[in-house]
Amino acid sequence: MAIVIDKLAETAISNLLGAVTSLLKEKVDLIRNAKDDLKRLNRKLERLQKTLKAADCKPFFSNERDRDLEIELKDIFYDAQDIIEEYQNIVDISKREKDSVTSLNKVRKPWITLCSCFKEHVSASYQLGNEIKKINQRLDEIENDSKIVDLLNTTPKESSGEGHIGDEHNNPRETTHHISTTQPPIGRGKDKETVKELLFDVSTENSVLGRHGVSIVSIVGQGGIGKTTLAKMVFNEAEEQFREHRWWLCVSKKPNRMGLLQKIVKEVCKGSERELEGITLSALCTQLQSELLKSKFLLVLDDVWELDWWRGVIEDTLMGGAKESKILITSRNIDVAQGIGAKIYKLPKMTFKESWSLFLDVALKEENELVSHNLKGIGEMIVRKCDGLPLVVQTVGSLMRTKRTVKAVWESIERSEIWEWKMPASSPSSEIYGSILPGLMLSYDDLPHDLKSCFVYCCIYPKDCEIKKGSLVKQWVAHGLIDQKKGLDMEEIANKYMDDLINRCLLEETEYKKIKLHDILHDLASYIGGKEYSHDSPTEHTRHLSLLGVDDIEAATQYNALGAANKVRTILLSASFSSVEFTNFKWLRVLSLMCCQMNVLPNSIECLSLLKYLDLSMSKVRRLPSSIGKLCNLQTLDLSYSKIEELPEEMGKLCNLRNLGLKGTWCLEFIAEGLGKLTNLRTLHRFSVCDDKGDTRGCNIGELKDLNKLKGKLSIEGLGERRVKVIDAKKAQLKEKHELIRVKFDFKVEEEDKLDSASEQRSLLDALEPPHGIERLRICDYEGDRPAWFLDTTNYVELRTLQLRRCPLLATVIGIKSLEQLEVSACPTLCELPSMPLLKNLWVDGCNMLKTLANMPALESLKLNYCGSLEQVAEMPALRSLWMYGCNMLKTLANIPALESLVVRDCDSLKQVAEMPALTSLEVGRCNMLQTLANMPTLESLQVDECGSLEQAAEMSALRSLRVYECKLKTLANMPALESLNVSECGSIEQVVEMPALRSLSVYGCNGLKALASMSALESLAVTACNALKQVPTRLPSLKILTMDRLANWEGWPAAGSGETTFTSMPCLREAYFYKCPQMQTQGMIDELKGLQTLRVTNCPSARLGWKLLNHMPNLIYLELDRAALESTLPSPLPLEVSTFLPSLKSLTLKDNKTGDLKWGKVPDWVWALSQLEELCLRRFPEDISLGGQWQCLPELKELRLYDFPNLKSLVDINNITFQQNETTCPTDAKQHVLLKLEHLGIYSCPALDLPQELRDRLGRRLAL
Repeated sequence: MAIVIDKLAETAISNLLGAVTSLLKEKVDLIRNAKDDLKRLNRKLERLQKTLKAADCKPFFSNERDRDLEIELKDIFYDAQDIIEEYQNIVDISKREKDSVTSLNKVRKPWITLCSCFKEHVSASYQLGNEIKKINQRLDEIENDSKIVDLLNTTPKESSGEGHIGDEHNNPRETTHHISTTQPPIGRGKDKETVKELLFDVSTENSVLGRHGVSIVSIVGQGGIGKTTLAKMVFNEAEEQFREHRWWLCVSKKPNRMGLLQKIVKEVCKGSERELEGITLSALCTQLQSELLKSKFLLVLDDVWELDWWRGVIEDTLMGGAKESKILITSRNIDVAQGIGAKIYKLPKMTFKESWSLFLDVALKEENELVSHNLKGIGEMIVRKCDGLPLVVQTVGSLMRTKRTVKAVWESIERSEIWEWKMPASSPSSEIYGSILPGLMLSYDDLPHDLKSCFVYCCIYPKDCEIKKGSLVKQWVAHGLIDQKKGLDMEEIANKYMDDLINRCLLEETEYKKIKLHDILHDLASYIGGKEYSHDSPTEHTRHLSLLGVDDIEAATQYNALGAANKVRTILLSASFSSVEFTNFKWLRVLSLMCCQMNVLPNSIECLSLLKYLDLSMSKVRRLPSSIGKLCNLQTLDLSYSKIEELPEEMGKLCNLRNLGLKGTWCLEFIAEGLGKLTNLRTLHRFSVCDDKGDTRGCNIGELKDLNKLKGKLSIEGLGERRVKVIDAKKAQLKEKHELIRVKFDFKVEEEDKLDSASEQRSLLDALEPPHGIERLRICDYEGDRPAWFLDTTNYVELRTLQLRRCPLLATVIGIKSLEQLEVSACPTLCELPSMPLLKNLWVDGCNMLKTLANMPALESLKLNYCGSLEQVAEMPALRSLWMYGCNMLKTLANIPALESLVVRDCDSLKQVAEMPALTSLEVGRCNMLQTLANMPTLESLQVDECGSLEQAAEMSALRSLRVYECKLKTLANMPALESLNVSECGSIEQVVEMPALRSLSVYGCNGLKALASMSALESLAVTACNALKQVPTRLPSLKILTMDRLANWEGWPAAGSGETTFTSMPCLREAYFYKCPQMQTQGMIDELKGLQTLRVTNCPSARLGWKLLNHMPNLIYLELDRAALESTLPSPLPLEVSTFLPSLKSLTLKDNKTGDLKWGKVPDWVWALSQLEELCLRRFPEDISLGGQWQCLPELKELRLYDFPNLKSLVDINNITFQQNETTCPTDAKQHVLLKLEHLGIYSCPALDLPQELRDRLGRRLAL
C-alpha cells in the first residue's frame, strides 16, 4: 500500500488540508452548511493523514486489492481537491472584484457589481456545501471498510537503521556523480570491439550486404542489459569515420510508418522540419534517399520491436544509400534481427566481476572500505541479486551511495522482501519485466516521499521521448508535487529533485537540457501510476492524459470522446491539432499545445479556471483572446518560438503567473501595458517597450519597477526609438533585480523611426544600471559613450561574458578582471583592448581601427574578422585556437607555442606562417602573398586554397589530411603519414610521389599532371579533368574505388604486348567509374574482376567492353553502359545466356548513342533475359515504339525509369492485358503484371507515350512523370 501512502499522505492530503484550512480562514460569508461540512472534512483528513503516515513503514507490496483501494482513495481526494480549489478560485475572484468596486463606483453604480458578486458567491457556497457532504459520505464508507482497516494495521516493514531516506533528502549527501553514456561503461569493452568488427569488417560487409551495399548489424538482448549503451559507444567512436553522417533514432513499439519516416528525414536532412508539412510518403522517400546517397552513413535504430514499418518503401530507401553505409539496430526480439537480415550479436549479461566493478564505481565505494566495515560479503550478495543487468546494478549502486556504511543498513537492503517481488500475473508486462523490476522497485521504494510522485509523473510522456527539464519542473510545480521550503522557489527545489533522480539513475540526462526514462523504468513508473495515467483510451479514473505520438485521427477521436464528466488534470496534445475546445475540461492544471497548428486560442480557454501550466511553444498561435485574463491561477505561460504577434492588456490579470516564456518570439510586435502587475514573475525572457496601439497603451519601461522576483535572463528591447524617458528608466530600478544573471540592452531602431541622440542614449543607459551580480551583459546598437556604471569595474566582479555589438562610439573596453568571454562586433572606433587576466575567449569583428592586441595570458580561443588595421598578434602562451579573416595589414604570424588550430583567410599581406610546435590543424585561404609554409612537426590536417604565390610546402611528418586548391605547387613532398589527399586546380603540379599511408587520393583540374606513383595503401582514387595524364599506376593492391572522369589522353588498358596483366594489381577493386575518357581502351583488362560490384562506363567510345570481360564479373550488382562501351565486333550472347554471364546483376542502366554507327536504336533483346533485375533505367532509344509484351520477363523488377524515348507510344500490350477498376474481377495476368507491382515508375521526355488511365490510377504515387 506504500504506493498509495507515499504521496497521498504527503501531497494529496496535505494539499487538500491546506485548501480546506485556507477556506475556513477566509473572511467571507460561507453558508452555514458549507462551513460545517468543511470543518468535518478537515477533521477526517487530519485523522486519515496521521493513520497513513504511521502506515508508511509497511511493506511496499501491493496486490490488486490494494491497488483498487488506492484508486478509490485517490478519486475521493482528487474530487475533493477539485471542488475546494474551484470554490477557492471563486472566492479569490470575488475578493478582487470587491477591491475593484472603489475604483468602479466613480463611473458606475457600485451596488450592481456588489449584487452580482453576492449572487454568484451564494450560489457557489450552496453548491460547495452539497459537494462536501458527498465527499464526507464517501470518506465515511472508506473509514468503515474492514479492508482499509486491515490494510492500515499491517505490520510495518523493518527499518534500515537510519530512518527513511526522506530525512536524508533534506540534507542530501553532496555528489555530482551519475551514470552517463559519455563515460565508458564498465565491462563492455570486448562487446564494443565485437560489434565494431561485425559492422566494419570487410568480410562481414560482404556477407551482410544489402542489394544496395548497406550492411546491417543487430544487438539483441533482454531489457536492461545495456543494448542502447553499447550502441552509443559504437556510435561515438564512429565519429571520425562518418562525421556528420551519423544519425540516431528511437523506434519503439508500433511506430507509425509516415511519422517514423518524417523523424528520419528530420534527423538526416537537418532544417527540413517546415518543408515536411503535407509532403507525401513517396516524396519523403525521394528526399531521404537523395541525402543518403551523398556519403556513406551510420544510422542507429534503437529499440526496434517489430518490422511492419520496415517492409517496403522504408527498407528500400534506407538500403538504397551510399556504399559502405551501416545500419545498427537494437532489439529484444531476435526474430526482428533475423527478419531484417542483420548480422546478430547477442549481448550477454555482465559477469559478476564486471557487475561488482560497476557497482563499486556507481556507489562511490572502494573495496577496501567495504572490507574494513565487514560489508563486502553483503555487497556481493546485493550485486548477485542484480542478475548481471547493468541497469539494475547502476540503480541499486546509486541507492547504496546514499546509505551509511553500517552493517544493519546494508543488511536491510540485502534482506528486503522486495527482491522476491514479482509483477502480478495479470500485468501484461509480467513475463518481460518480472526478473528485472525488483532491484528497480527497491530503488523506487527508497526514494523520499516528494520524489516518488515526481518520478511517476514522468510516465505521462511516451517511451523514448526526450523531455525538456524546464517544462517538466514547471509541471511538477503546477500539480503541487513540490514541497515549499522557506527561502527557496519551488522551481529551484524541483530542479534539485530532478538532479537527485538523475544521480539515482532513475532519470537519464541527455543533450540540450533534456531527460528521458529508460523504457523499463518507464514501465515501472506506468505500473505505479496505474489507471491515473493514460496514453490512449482514457477511463473514468484517468487524471493525466497524453496523446503525444498517437496517430492524428486517433488522437482527435480520443480527445473529442472526453465528455463533460471527465476529471482529467493533464492533457498533452500532439502537433496535429488545428482547433480545440476546452468547455469539458474544467479541472485541467496542465495543458500542452506545443507545436499546435491553430492561429488563435479559442475563447473557451476561460473555462480552465484552475489551469496552472499552458504550453504554446513552437505553435502557430498569433493572438491570445481577452479571456486569457480569467486564468488567474496560471503559473506558466510558454510562448517560446511561437508565432505570437501581440500580448493583450488582460495579461495583467494573471496575478499568479511565475513564468512567461517569450524566447524566440520574433513575430511579437506589441505588448500591452499590464506586465507590471505580474509581481510573481520569475521568468521573463523579453521586455519590449512599445508605443500605444490605438486605445491600448503599450508596455512602459517603468513597469519593471515591481518585478523584483525576476531571475535568469532578461532582454530589454525598444530602447532606441525615443519612446523611453530617462525618468521612467530610473523607475524601473533594474539594479534591484538581484537574481538576474543575464541582461541585454537592445537599442535597435527601424529605418523609419527617429534615433535618440548619443547623449540621450548615454543618459538612458546610465539610468538602467544592471544588478551588480550579473554574469553576462550584452549591449546592441548603442549610439552613446560608455555609461558611468560601466567605468566602475569593482562592482561587476561576477561578470563573465560581455558582448558589444554595433556600438560605434565605444573606443575602448574597460579591463574587467573577472571577464572570461568578450565579443566586440562592428565597433569601428575601437582602437585598443587592454589585457584581461582571466579572458579565455575573444571575438573581434569589424573593428577597423584596432591595431594591436595586448597579451592575454589565459586566452584559449581568438577570432579576428575584418580588422583591417591589425598588424600583429602578441604571443599568447595559452592560445589554442586562432581564426583570422580579412586582416589585410597582418604580415606575419609569430610562434604561438600552445596553438593547435589556425585558420587564416583573406589576409593579403601575410607572407609567412612561422613554425608552431603544437599546431595540428591549419587552413590558409586567399592569402596571395604567402610563399612558403614552414615544417609543422605535429600538423595533422592542412588545407590551402587560392594562395597564388605558394610554390612549396615542407615535408610534414605527422600530416594525415591535405587539401590544396588553386596554388602554384609543382610537386608535393613525401608525407609519410598522409591518408587523404585532395588536389584541385593546381595546373603546375606534375606528379604525385609515392606516399605509403595514403588511402584516398582525388585530383581535379591539374592539366600539368603526368604521373601518379604506386600507392600500396590507396583505397580510393579519383582523377578528373587532367588532360596530360596518360597512365595510372598498375599496382594498387588495396584499391576499392576507382573514378576516371574527363581525361582526354588517358589510354586506359590497351592490349599488353609484354603479356603483363593490368588488373591483377587491383584485386580489391569493388567500384569502377569511367566517364568521358575518349582514349580509354579495355583490351588489356584481364579476367581477374571477380570482386567488382559496380561498373559504370559512359562516353568512352574506345572502351569496347566485350561480353568475355563481363562474363568474369560474377559479383557485379550495378552496371551502367552506353552503346559505345560494348564491343561491336564481338557477337552478343543469346538472350538466355545473359543471366548466366551476370548472375548477381540487380541494377542496369543503358544509354544509346544519338548518332553514328555505335547505336542500338532499340532496347537490345538481351535486356529481357536478365530475369533477376530489380532496377532498370533506359535512356535515349529513338526507334522503340512499344515495349509491351516484354515486362513479364522481368518478374523481380521494382524500379523502372525511361528517359528520352521520342517515339515510344506504349508500355503495355493492350491486347494481352486488360485493367479493371474492380480488383476482385481483375484477370490474374493483370494482377500479376510487372508494371503493377513496381515500387517506382519514372517516365521523362517521352512525348508520344500514352499511358492507360487505368495504369496511372493503379500506380498512383508510385508514378512520376
